Amino acid sequence: MNLKCFVATAFDHEEVDEIYDKIIEPVLRELNIKSLRIDRVEHNEDIDDHIFKLIDQSHICIADLTYARPSVYYEAGYAFGSGKPVIYLARRNHLHPQKDDIYGNFRVHFDLQMKNIIDWTEPNKRLEKRLRNRVNHVIRPILNELKASSAKYDLEKRFAALSENERRRTILQKEMLILHARGYKNADPPNLPTSAFMDMRMGFSQHLRKTINKASCHIYLLPRPAVNKSVIEQISWLWHKSTEKNEKNQGERIISLCVVPSLRNVRTAAITGLLSDWTPKTERVFTYEFWQFSHDKIPHSGIIAVIDGIRSIDDFVDRLRPIIAEFESTQYDVWTDHSL
Repeated sequence: MNLKCFVATAFDHEEVDEIYDKIIEPVLRELNIKSLRIDRVEHNEDIDDHIFKLIDQSHICIADLTYARPSVYYEAGYAFGSGKPVIYLARRNHLHPQKDDIYGNFRVHFDLQMKNIIDWTEPNKRLEKRLRNRVNHVIRPILNELKASSAKYDLEKRFAALSENERRRTILQKEMLILHARGYKNADPPNLPTSAFMDMRMGFSQHLRKTINKASCHIYLLPRPAVNKSVIEQISWLWHKSTEKNEKNQGERIISLCVVPSLRNVRTAAITGLLSDWTPKTERVFTYEFWQFSHDKIPHSGIIAVIDGIRSIDDFVDRLRPIIAEFESTQYDVWTDHSL
């Protein structure tokens, strides 16, 4: 992708045009950047509208402050306010007050005097080198961002090309790799209902476990096309059975996290409606307290975290990691009231 640079200068001044033609435009062309100067661009629009359009399309701006044209300051200000890096140039005699300059036409205005302005007297190798170095400096993060954005788009495109079941399996495999690396082991599944058992056999669900601070920590992974009532019912069944299996460990606290990656976006109101008895911690994280009685009372804290609208595996991982970290740090106040 070629970068674009909007160039703001005073018009109808021979020395300013010479700097543009012999230095600015050639340097930009050398760096594979398209130069956009309003009087050199053919258009059939209102000139002000077209200026804003060109600035919006640009990645950077070069503003030559020579002759202190109000339009140049305005365009540079608009570019700066739009988040574009602005490189300032000015003829050298504009950097200091001049005795006969009553109206300030040959002086950089006070609000830009502290900028790192590239000064010039004529087109030469020194000016060319300074401008090239400055442009390279400001475009480096832009190029890195565009490269990352392009890579992100490619990942999203490849992920979207997979079938729905392939996406679910890929998500589950990535989740398990992350959790295995953190010390979780595959847990024996409880006596599952037929639908949940088939999900697990087909590679669409998984149950992992490890002990943290004497608490039995369970993580259930349920990648789904969407979040609906049957998913919530399945989660409740899994947690009920997990509590039953932990009865033999009297006094052990159970903390269960169910991660529900959803391929489709889920409306907040829909999640809230499905989990109306749960306590929302965020729009996508809900908590609940279960109590199972046998010989002793076993505290069982539950969390459901929905990660919806997954566009790529990297997108999913970026949203999963803080959930796992929060789960392991036991900072959710839903269970910190229970001490063993």
